[in-house]
Amino acid sequence: RILDFTCGEHHLVVRTDSGALYEWGGRTWLEPHAVPIPEEHREALQTITKLEAGEKFSFALCADGTLFSWGSKASGCLAQGPDCPKIVVEPTPVPSSTFGHQKIVDIVASKS
Repeated sequence: RILDFTCGEHHLVVRTDSGALYEWGGRTWLEPHAVPIPEEHREALQTITKLEAGEKFSFALCADGTLFSWGSKASGCLAQGPDCPKIVVEPTPVPSSTFGHQKIVDIVASKS
């Protein structure tokens, strides 16, 4: 059962009642495929309060204020720093220092 979804510029991300994330579109996936969830972040990602997506990137905000991002570095929106890979395939926490160690309470995304 789908609990939440967001539409990016050319892709879609959904969260199911089992906590799984799926995405498709963006000329990469024609049908839903599971987003790989790193084991060390599985518990945090069970508490997603908001999903957002833009052009070639996706965000998941968790109840504790942790923001996860994944997608293309070329989007300029991952907030993973200059050394992140060209493509971040799994939800990766944005360093808390990015926002001055403040708790993130809301997010929005759109085309860059």
